[in-house]
Amino acid sequence: MPMKSARGVSAKLKGLHKVRSKGRIYFYCWRGGPRLSGNPEVDEQAAAEFFTIRDRLRKEPVGSTFAALISRFRNSREHQSRAVRWRNECHKIHDQLIDEFGPDDISIFEDKRTRSDIKALRDKLSDTPRQADKIIAELRAVLSWAEDSGEIGPHVARRIKKLSKSDRSEIIWSNSEIDAVCTHLTTAAKAIVLLAAQTGLDLTDICTLPKSAVGAHDIQTRRAKTGQNVMIPILPATRAILNGLPSTETTTLLANSRGAPWTADGFQTVFQRAKKKAEIEGKRFKDLRGTACTNFLIAGLSYREAGEVMGWSEKTVERIARRYVHRDKVASATVARVVQNMERTKTVKPV
Repeated sequence: MPMKSARGVSAKLKGLHKVRSKGRIYFYCWRGGPRLSGNPEVDEQAAAEFFTIRDRLRKEPVGSTFAALISRFRNSREHQSRAVRWRNECHKIHDQLIDEFGPDDISIFEDKRTRSDIKALRDKLSDTPRQADKIIAELRAVLSWAEDSGEIGPHVARRIKKLSKSDRSEIIWSNSEIDAVCTHLTTAAKAIVLLAAQTGLDLTDICTLPKSAVGAHDIQTRRAKTGQNVMIPILPATRAILNGLPSTETTTLLANSRGAPWTADGFQTVFQRAKKKAEIEGKRFKDLRGTACTNFLIAGLSYREAGEVMGWSEKTVERIARRYVHRDKVASATVARVVQNMERTKTVKPV
């Protein structure tokens, strides 16, 4: 059982490594790390040694350790280009990963045996499957960056199955639901909802969208979460929304009622309140991406084109087209195009 440490809390001896040799058990801070004077689970002096060494590692990570890799990754262009909110969330994930792998040399992630350790970490967090998947995804992002930088070879965190089964890409908002929630929003907040339903951008991307991103025919920006550059066609409905936006003194396209750029947290507070008043359940703001995908299909984009804009596979886009409330509109738009083509061919004489 964990003992009470000098910190006044139950000691969590993550990374503690035990080796049995000649009938005795030796305890190390981590695999290949310094040996302790005793068992830190029952020996107060050994526990103090354990935490002293681990704390020193956090402050002064050794260059080839995972903790040092995390430090380098945090200063990388890939990480710094992320949205501030997502970056801060990742820092909490990094701390959890350091608790698990911090002292280990990064070369362990080239060893197939480490894959079982990664899966064990995932399974240990099975009570919160979405959070478990986030942690594994961020570990994969860090290791892929290290691999791309030449610090390690091919890593073993690839293709580890998710625990959460939820895929909300096919969930969409109907026009009536959008109208209902917008009834309880200010003009400034309403614009965010309408643009999300027309562009497929995440909330953070819309809040930080610069005016310079809007062109004559498209919106060109970078997705904060993935770093992907995206070119979004401006549909007639999108243009109408853009033309109706009030002028702002900010560099961002949108501003709140105080004239300051929106924050994702600030908007979510307003949005959740409006959603409750509209009595809409089971829908999230991010589900407006599915609505945007449907709007792209109605406008005539192919599955491939819509998938490129959304960052989704063609199969996902096709399922959206076939399954949800706008499928009849997609079918009507297809019929209209066929009729239009037939009208054109009437003037063409047969050979």
